[in-house]
Amino acid sequence: MDTISSKVGECLALYRRLLALPAESNRPGTPSKASRLIATREQFILWYSNIGAHQKGRGSLDYRLREASHLRDLVIEILDRLSRILAEG
Repeated sequence: MDTISSKVGECLALYRRLLALPAESNRPGTPSKASRLIATREQFILWYSNIGAHQKGRGSLDYRLREASHLRDLVIEILDRLSRILAEG
C-alpha cells in the first residue's frame, strides 16, 4: 500500500535527479528551467514540512487522514501526478 510519505520521498528523488542534469541555456531575461525547478521544489518542501507529509507515525499526514481515506487517496493521486510530471522532465 502506498503511503503519502513514500510518495513525498519519490517526488524528492525525482527533483534531485532533474536538478543533477546539465542546465539548459535560456533566452536572456527569462528564468532558467533549473531556477523554476528549484522554486517549485522549495514550495514542495515547504508544503510537506508544514503538514507532516514526509513523516511517519502519529505526526504524519497518513496517520491524520487514516479515517478520511478519500482525502488520503486524493493526496496520493496528486503526488503521483507530480511524480509523472517530474519523471517526464
